[in-house]
Amino acid sequence: MVSSLATLGDRNFIIAFLLPIVIAALAFLGVFHDLPHVDDWWQVVKQAEKFASLTLLVLALWCAAVLLSIFNITLFKILEGYTGPLAWDCFKERGPALRERARNKLIAMKADVDREGTESPAYQAYLLARQYFQDSYPALPELTLPTRFGNVVRSCETYSFTVYGVDCIPAWLRLAGVIPAAFQSAIDNARAEVDFFVSMTFLALAFALVCAGSLLTMPYLVFDPGVVRRLVALPISLFVMFASYEAAIYRARAWGEFVRSAFDLYLPALAAQLGYSLPASKDERRSFWGDFNAMFLDKVPIEPRNWPPAGKSG
Repeated sequence: MVSSLATLGDRNFIIAFLLPIVIAALAFLGVFHDLPHVDDWWQVVKQAEKFASLTLLVLALWCAAVLLSIFNITLFKILEGYTGPLAWDCFKERGPALRERARNKLIAMKADVDREGTESPAYQAYLLARQYFQDSYPALPELTLPTRFGNVVRSCETYSFTVYGVDCIPAWLRLAGVIPAAFQSAIDNARAEVDFFVSMTFLALAFALVCAGSLLTMPYLVFDPGVVRRLVALPISLFVMFASYEAAIYRARAWGEFVRSAFDLYLPALAAQLGYSLPASKDERRSFWGDFNAMFLDKVPIEPRNWPPAGKSG
């Protein structure tokens, strides 16, 4: 999903990028302060009167948060399964297999509804399962990605094309120009929560790898507080990684509802902003947006005889 770089220093930047960096930095200093250079910064945190050093630390954390925001889209692509280890062949069939299993379960539930009727409890369970399936996977099986997070995001991205014939990615940049500020703020706030948990997922993984690597170089037979801290921090960081991933999926569903609602509410306003009126029939509207998809993606001009500007006859 296309997004803009967060305004450096605003609420969403702090939640999405600075807060995860601060949490990771404090965890690192707390676990590894037995190392000489790390202990220097640990003392800075504990002794707030060292204003100059504390200011330098804050600036370093802010710069790290900026870097994290710059790599945000890359982290999304990795977690979605477009690139990185999750895009390897051994993982590619996992997403389609999960989708097929969920679809078969949905078909079985529909059969129960057909047998028991719409007044039965099975009907409500089927409706909830169907909504969950639609929020979790793209409509077309060939668009399924290897990861659950990727499929939740892709379900959101393919909604506008399934319902309206609008390609979400290029259209979103134009649609953002007609979305009211209050609604755009709600979308950005929901996205910031997803960004927070995506950032925490990767930072927790990095922290776990550092702990594991450090333990390999330390003596196990000698009781040492540093060894204990690392042994405790390793499973905690792995738990935080998996919990953050699940939370990212959960919040991505909420963010996706905002994005779907934006297309539902403001596509007519986008057509008007472009200088056109939406056709009356569903088939004509899909053809209308199909031509605009070609303009957005392939830079093909709109043919006036097909879609005359608003206020003009064909």
